Amino acid sequence: MALPFWTPVMEMLPDGGIYDPDSGLSFTGAPPIPVQTTPLATKVAADTADIDAQIAAAKAERNKIRTAANQPGLGPKALANRQANLKKAEDTLKGLQTQKKDILSTKPTDKIPPDKIPGSDEGDLFDAQYQAGLAREAVNARAIFSNIFKQYFNRPGDDRFVTDLTKFVEDSISKGYTAETISALLPQTEAYKTRFKGNEGRLAAGLAAYSPAEYLQAEDTYAEILNRFNLGALATRDQFADLISNRKSASEVADLVQNVYFRIQNADPALREQLNTLKIGAGLTDADLAQALLSGREGAQTLKQKIAGAEVGAEAATRGLSAIRAQELANLGVTREQARTGFEAIRQTQPTYEKLSDIYNRAAAPATKEAAAIRSGQFQQELEKEQFQGLRSEERARLAQQEQAAFMGSAGTEGIGLRRRSQRGLI
Repeated sequence: MALPFWTPVMEMLPDGGIYDPDSGLSFTGAPPIPVQTTPLATKVAADTADIDAQIAAAKAERNKIRTAANQPGLGPKALANRQANLKKAEDTLKGLQTQKKDILSTKPTDKIPPDKIPGSDEGDLFDAQYQAGLAREAVNARAIFSNIFKQYFNRPGDDRFVTDLTKFVEDSISKGYTAETISALLPQTEAYKTRFKGNEGRLAAGLAAYSPAEYLQAEDTYAEILNRFNLGALATRDQFADLISNRKSASEVADLVQNVYFRIQNADPALREQLNTLKIGAGLTDADLAQALLSGREGAQTLKQKIAGAEVGAEAATRGLSAIRAQELANLGVTREQARTGFEAIRQTQPTYEKLSDIYNRAAAPATKEAAAIRSGQFQQELEKEQFQGLRSEERARLAQQEQAAFMGSAGTEGIGLRRRSQRGLI
């Protein structure tokens, strides 16, 4: 059976040695080991300890998946995925419990002829061979995990993890656990969880944890992207763990840096003011801004859309207009260049529009600044609909007709000219 969490897996050689198919290295079998014979029941005890360890690991995994599956607010797809994972975990646990029953129902004497029972020469020889097999398996397990730790824990700061994991391996070997069982239990150790802590977020989201190889590959990819954009100071283990936990892909990280971080960093004063209003990057240094963007839960697409709204708002604010609908306009696809042209037209048109309304609607002038601001905002929204959405204002058309009729001495003329045809388009 292959080790479930580590690849590539070393293979046992016929002579008791081991062979690593990835590196091509082989290790000779252990030299003869002095053996002390013990009662044959040792085999059942060791097998029981082995299966108990696997059951404990399976229960822990089942409980973790069950907790994730019972979280409130899950969508149908996420819920179905977690329920499927829970069923697999429960099936695995049931299978291991069945194996334990089979082990306990088999007595050592059932497999050994009466003349080979403990105490006889042949019985002692049988038990001695079994003990020698356990000793050789321990040697192989040490070699396997020594090679694994060199392969996966070879980065600065990994020494302490190797020390803790090596101690765990030795303790497990002393309990009679096989390499397969040790491999299954390693992810439950604090040292492993700390080194690969980004997996916690993936498991909480109902996703499979990264294997060590996948995790280290993700770290290397993130580091390459951050160094490429001169953000190498953020290429830390904790930062990588945040990215993995928040399920940010390499393309997402590149998008956040290139199309969010740099757009904020290079923002002109008008845009920066709007971004501060939205609390995007407000008061942050460039380094803190980059870290906040990478560690935040908002994705690149959401942040880019917010920046687009801030850009539209900046063009409105620069011309003394309200930016209250800036995000809505950006969501409709209005770019900063289009906003610049459109709001400039509104700035020139709106005073005439308001003046005509005062004349032909015979409404009393707003009594307070607040009321005047509300009315001005309503006029601006009408003009925004025309400029950016192609929705003609019936009210503005009516006022234009009245003004043109008053100037030309005729009613019902189509168009929006004001006093002279050269002013067409101002209202």
